[in-house]
This record gives sequence, structure tokens and C-alpha cells, in this order.
Amino acid sequence: RRKKLITETLNDSNINIVKSQELKDKITALGVDSNKTFVIHNGVDQTKFYPRGIDETRIKLGLEVDKKYALFVGNFQIEKGLTHLIEAFALIKQHNISLLVVGSGPMQVQMEELVEQRELQEHIIFLGRKQHDEIPDYLACADILCLPSLREGCPNVVLESLSCGTPVVASRVGAVPDILRKPEFGVMVAPQQPKELAEAIIQGLSIDKQ
Repeated sequence: RRKKLITETLNDSNINIVKSQELKDKITALGVDSNKTFVIHNGVDQTKFYPRGIDETRIKLGLEVDKKYALFVGNFQIEKGLTHLIEAFALIKQHNISLLVVGSGPMQVQMEELVEQRELQEHIIFLGRKQHDEIPDYLACADILCLPSLREGCPNVVLESLSCGTPVVASRVGAVPDILRKPEFGVMVAPQQPKELAEAIIQGLSIDKQ
């Protein structure tokens, strides 16, 4: 019944705006006219999210200058895939890479216990929640952003990361394929695949920041 109501509403409209090509394909498959459906991604405030000196930003945040940092920003929920990211880091912990984790959520204790079980305390740093105006510095100081989500719409953090000049390793979901359309933007992987994600992180670290 819900699918029927959604389809009727979309067909009754003059124009439909969606966040990703994936979503357009889904509603087209329901029988909605694709000619009146338009993909418009989210925007980024480029007065806040822009490239800045990586060394200076790391010093400001109290981080090591000569180290590789990956960054996760999000809620600790199943959909965000942090479990798979931690498992990926367990596969590459012999490399000199640290994961900065910004956020919190209902799976906080579970995530901390998993880090201990995988003996990753020296590789994964939980920073807690940060104000939105602090996020640009963390995006700018990282070598890559990791977004291992199981599903997404149009993830703002990916757009914000690229606006800061930081490449992205992300699951191939939602609008991510629309955004990461050039090799220098980052690497995409299938969701829920820690081994593939680990390999993508190593590959992503070789991409020059813009």
C-alpha cells in the first residue's frame, strides 16, 4: 500500500527532485515518468569547507604531522558501517595509519569493545562528537575520509570532504557513484566488505590531496 501511494503521488506531481541517480532509477522502476524526475545533489558551504594547510591544521588539532590519518564522521549505527571499517583496520594495522573517529551513538560501547578485541587501541582514536564548525579542520587534516555506509542518500560529508581537497573511500551506495566520478576523488567499494575496504584505504592513501 505504501509503494502504491508513493507511486501515485510521484506520478501526480509536475516535477520530482531526488538526491541520486540510484533513487531516480528506483522510482522509475515503479512506473514514474523519468522525464520529470531530476537529480540534484546537496550543496556545500565553501566559505567553511575549503583546502587549508594540512601541517598547520594538524598542529592546531594536536595531531602528528608526519603520520597518515583516515577519518570517519558519523553516528555509531549499523547503517554507517563503522564495524566494517574497524575490521578493515585490523587487516592493515601493520601500516602506520591512524583512524580518527568523530561521532557517537547507540553502538558506542560495542565499537569500543571491538577496537579492544582487535587490539587497535593505538590505531583508532575516538574523538566524540564535534560541533559542525569544527568538522572542516578534521576533513582538511585527514589524508582520506572513510564512509563505509550500508546505504546513503546524498552524503554531505563526502561533498564536504572533497571541498576540503580530501579524497574519499566510500561504499558504492546512494549518490556516492554520482559524486566520486573521477579517480582523483577517491575509491568506491561494495558495502560490508572489510577486506575490500582495507585494500581501498591503502589505495586511497596514494591519492594526492587537491
